[in-house]
Order: sequence, then structure tokens, then C-alpha cells
Amino acid sequence: MIRVFRLTTGEDLIGDKQESGQDTTTIKKPFVLLPMQPAPGKPVSVGFTPYSPYANSDTITIKTANIISEVEPKTELANAYKKNTRPLCLGTKTGQSLVANSKRKTEVEP
Repeated sequence: MIRVFRLTTGEDLIGDKQESGQDTTTIKKPFVLLPMQPAPGKPVSVGFTPYSPYANSDTITIKTANIISEVEPKTELANAYKKNTRPLCLGTKTGQSLVANSKRKTEVEP
């Protein structure tokens, strides 16, 4: 289930919540939401960046106590997240499909 988490650090994460217990919460493919405004008076958009870009796994476990709030994202935000995390098909080579996970930066209007 795709959820938005506000952490005690002030970061907003979006990710696929896998499980949650009293002590820890596991999130698959977590991204930090970055509000961006190109210039004063321009609309604010939201960018995505991987929460833990140097990890070998795409799943993290965080302390549940470090989550201030958890909400269902707006439809546009959830759709942008799905687009940002789906595998990319890079074509075929000798009958084998080459697939890579996406780590693109996507912007959406909040």
C-alpha cells in the first residue's frame, strides 16, 4: 500500500508500506519528497529522490517511533510514484529482455 510518511527528521517519504509493528515499519522503494519552486511566484512542484541511494536493497526498516504521521497520498502523487518506481524495459538482446529499475527524478504538481 503506497503511503506518505512524515518523519521526526522533517523528511516526507513516499513508499510501498510492507509491514508495520510496534517497533519497526518496513517500506519498499522509499523516496524523499522534495518541494521545488523554480522562481518566486511560480507553482511549487514535488520531486522524488531515493531515500537510501547507496543501499543494496530497495527495502528499508525504520523505527515506528520516528514516524510522526502516515497518510494516503493524493492520486496524482501516487501515480507519479508508480511511474517513478516501475521497471524500465531497455529493449532486447538475443531474445532476452533487459530490464532496469527506475531511479528517475519526476516532478508533479502538489
